[in-house]
Amino acid sequence: MLNIVINMPSLFQVTLNSYSFENVAFHVLHERIPLYTYRTLSDWWDHRTSLNRWRTVDHYVRRCRGNVRILESVDFIGRTSELARLFGILFFSVICRGSQVFLKFIDLRFSWLYMFCYRCKMKNLAVVFT
Repeated sequence: MLNIVINMPSLFQVTLNSYSFENVAFHVLHERIPLYTYRTLSDWWDHRTSLNRWRTVDHYVRRCRGNVRILESVDFIGRTSELARLFGILFFSVICRGSQVFLKFIDLRFSWLYMFCYRCKMKNLAVVFT
């Protein structure tokens, strides 16, 4: 199973004090989503009736749908693909590498325009700009 962690706070147009799912959903989607403790969710899951087990499943489904709606509302795919096209790198590299690679690519582009020699440890990156 592949786990991908996305640095989403840099993609939001709003500045928040807390980047919990509930707070982001409130400010971006303008709806409140309840926060249940893991103990409460475990008690619901371990309960004999299927109604409480369904409440646990419904809670996690609501959080998954909320994550997708947040990504759609901040235009995550469009903005990330635009950055990938702008810098000429892979879509996934924009997501996983963060802002440091952007600064390096901007520096490389300007140094190439002004005929400066840029010292680079990565051979594949040096080949791209020659």
